[in-house]
Amino acid sequence: MFTIESTPEMAANVYATMERNLTIVRRRLGKPLTLADKVLLGHLDDPENQEIEPGKSYLFLHPDRVILQDVLGQTAMLQFMQTRRQKVAASTTIHCDHLTHDREKCTGSLFQASVKRSCSGL
Repeated sequence: MFTIESTPEMAANVYATMERNLTIVRRRLGKPLTLADKVLLGHLDDPENQEIEPGKSYLFLHPDRVILQDVLGQTAMLQFMQTRRQKVAASTTIHCDHLTHDREKCTGSLFQASVKRSCSGL
């Protein structure tokens, strides 16, 4: 079973895996890596054998977790539900920065909604 919590052990494992992958990728490419290179290529599923030709290769990635945000997170969750799968392949969380409300009932962000107690349902 996957764990959502970020523990020190989980973070250490993620960084160790990325460092192993990036050592292999640096050796193969023979050039310094950009931040984008490090983020993507650090998550390669098979860094030793993966084809990594920019603009041509399809990358097979193994993300340690998936973080969804706001409306795109809700959209992704609805699409996932349509697959009728019982669980996700990687730990997944949805983060919502704010809540929007109908102007007739309550306006503003979560902070405003929590302050304005006259809003129904809060």
